[in-house]
Amino acid sequence: MNKHFNLELPKWPCLLVHGKPVTKGQAMEIIIRTSSFSFSSNDGEFEKDLHEALYGVRCTSIGFFDVPNNDKLTEEKRIEYKLLNTYYLRNRRILSSFIGGPHGWCNWDGQIFCNTFNIGKYPSVESVYDEWVEIAKEFPYLQLTSQLLNGESCQDNLEPVIEYKIKNGKVRLAKPKHILIQPHNDVVSNALNLFAFGRERGCSINTFKEALMVIKTNNSKEKIDELFQN
Repeated sequence: MNKHFNLELPKWPCLLVHGKPVTKGQAMEIIIRTSSFSFSSNDGEFEKDLHEALYGVRCTSIGFFDVPNNDKLTEEKRIEYKLLNTYYLRNRRILSSFIGGPHGWCNWDGQIFCNTFNIGKYPSVESVYDEWVEIAKEFPYLQLTSQLLNGESCQDNLEPVIEYKIKNGKVRLAKPKHILIQPHNDVVSNALNLFAFGRERGCSINTFKEALMVIKTNNSKEKIDELFQN
């Protein structure tokens, strides 16, 4: 067992990630494959748009629960689009009811960065490591450093507990020498945006459809890059 696995994390540790940007096509691949396809929000119309794009069925009511064998259909789509078994490191860039809106460590523009949200509850160093291992294996072009802190992003005097370095499809654990980036939690802005229209939407329906097309066309790095030359 790796000695770092014995380190203790709080209930909701802040996640920090900073890395080399990826292409638009690569970002689409990462976001789709680290999502869940279990959409839940206060934005019923957009949920129905997403379900129609994904399943080819238009819901007649909010949610997807009126469609027979919903769980079976969802699992079939998870397999079709090769979704990873992520939980702590899931990207929620499509739709999110989180007070801060859609969030994740990969953005649609290819930026690899986050410092505004926590993961949990009670993750272990090993469980997060296992998810990074799966992510690094599937996306070997990723180059990033990630840290988990000893508290939530809204707290003061935070310090890193563990550091994950991802490069060339491999993950290395290290004891942090200093905090990677300063966490940020804008409570006031989040509260003011609570009732803003579309605040839970992380992309347009066309972007979602385009991202699905990227995965269906070809999962290879070369083919995806060809689709989105800068």
